[in-house]
Amino acid sequence: MLGKSKACSHQIITDIIDALSVSLLSDEAQVLKGALIGEFVETHGMVKLQNRVTHSGPCPLTDFLPCDICRLHGDRSSAGLYEIGRTPLWILRHHPDPAPLVGWLLLDARRHVGGPVGFNADEGADWGCSVQKACRLIKHLTGCDRVYAIAFGEGARHLHLHLIPRSAAEPSTEAWAVADLYRAVTSGERKAADAAQVSALVHKGRQLWPSLESRI
Repeated sequence: MLGKSKACSHQIITDIIDALSVSLLSDEAQVLKGALIGEFVETHGMVKLQNRVTHSGPCPLTDFLPCDICRLHGDRSSAGLYEIGRTPLWILRHHPDPAPLVGWLLLDARRHVGGPVGFNADEGADWGCSVQKACRLIKHLTGCDRVYAIAFGEGARHLHLHLIPRSAAEPSTEAWAVADLYRAVTSGERKAADAAQVSALVHKGRQLWPSLESRI
């Protein structure tokens, strides 16, 4: 019964993509399918998903996207600027502009899941190694002393782990002072990280990411 339900949900989502956004590229469509499955089938069940698919009136594709992180994962422009690596389970990306620091990365779950408590078996088994890999990359790229790992999940209930380079030479990166830094950059009180430096780090990170274990 479970297998049949999953197959049905995939078909419904495929129909949504075909009917509402024929211009979507295949990788974007795949992300949206996963987001729909995660949000509606696993959380609310098949009935609610079917009701949303068959309701009358205008039905823009964005109505079906569960959160900003899911939308971001399907944004090719953002991926081109900030994405460093993508695996079947996770996406590693640089903080978008305005970035508080060069090397401030985020590790996102590809599936729409709020945090470790909601991990499936594959995510639970892989999470620690993937966080370690991302932190090692940050240390290599920035020369920082440590890497803070912070996830609140209040702005978007989709796991996005902030990985923040902590340097002893930069007091604003110490402990909770980094929250003040974040707010100052967001409000415009402090200058954001240089876009060219961010781009250079993303480019180098992409080169290192595939063979990280053996090279760093």
